Amino acid sequence: MQEVFISIDGNNFRILTQNLESKNKPFVLLHGFAGSANIWKFLFENLNLDFPLIAIDLIGHGKTSSPKDYELYIESSLLDQLNKILTHFNIQETILLGYSMGGRLALSFAINNQNRIKGLILESSSPGIEDENLRNQRIQSDLSIAEQIDSKELKDFFTEWYKQPVFSSLRNIPNKLESLIERKTVNNKTGLTNSLKGFSTGKMKSYWNDISEMEIPVLLVCGSLDTKYYEIMQKMNSLIPNSTLKVNVGTGHITHLEKPDEFLNFVRSFLRTFLE
Repeated sequence: MQEVFISIDGNNFRILTQNLESKNKPFVLLHGFAGSANIWKFLFENLNLDFPLIAIDLIGHGKTSSPKDYELYIESSLLDQLNKILTHFNIQETILLGYSMGGRLALSFAINNQNRIKGLILESSSPGIEDENLRNQRIQSDLSIAEQIDSKELKDFFTEWYKQPVFSSLRNIPNKLESLIERKTVNNKTGLTNSLKGFSTGKMKSYWNDISEMEIPVLLVCGSLDTKYYEIMQKMNSLIPNSTLKVNVGTGHITHLEKPDEFLNFVRSFLRTFLE
C-alpha cells in the first residue's frame, strides 16, 4: 500500500494505492463524512483479489486540502475532482465503492458517467431526498450541525455525534467507537463544515427517478439494525434492475467497521464476477 499526493486545481489530494499493475478494472473506494481513505485499510490488507485499489481522501477530509471556497464542495465540483483523479491514474473504466456520503458521490458519478462505471457498491447510502420540504429540512439540520462543529472541540462534537440512534449499535463495541472518535479529530473544521454545507443529503440532486435506468451491477449493503437505511436500500433494490441487497446482521450504519469479515465476503463475491 502506497500513499501518494496529487494536485487537482491547486488542491492536494491524498490517495492510497495498491496493485496498480493489475490488468483488472480498478476498484475505487470513497469514505463517508469526516472519514478518510484509512477506513478502507482493512480491505487493502484482506481483500486478496487481483484488483488495482485506490482509496481517496475527499476534499475537506483527512490529509487532503480543506479550502475555504465553498464551491469546491458542491456536487458538481466533487464529480469533477473524482473525474480528474481517475484521469490522473489513466482509469477509463472502474468499479466504485462508497460508504454513506461517499456512496452518494459514487452513485451520482455512476449515473452521470455511465460509460466509465462497470460496477457499483453502496454501503449505508441513498439517492438523496425526493420531497422538497424534507430536503429543505435536512439542509437546515445540516447547517445547524455545521455551526456545532465550528463552536465545539472536534472530540466533543463527535462524542455527541455518535450518540445518534443511527449509530446506536456502536455502543456494543466501545473500543472501536473510542478509536473511531479519535480518528475523526484529525479532520479540519473548515473542511467538515463546507462538506456539510456543500454536499449534505439535502444539497445533492435526488436520483430516485434515475436509478431505475441503471444497467450496471449494483451491490447494496446495510446493517440490519440501521432501520432507516435498511428501508431506503430495500426501496433502492426494488428499483435498480441489476441490484443485490446484502444485510449484515447485527450491525448498524457503519457495517464495515462492526463486522468487517462479513462485509468483505459481500464485496469479494461481487468483485469476483469482474475478474479477467
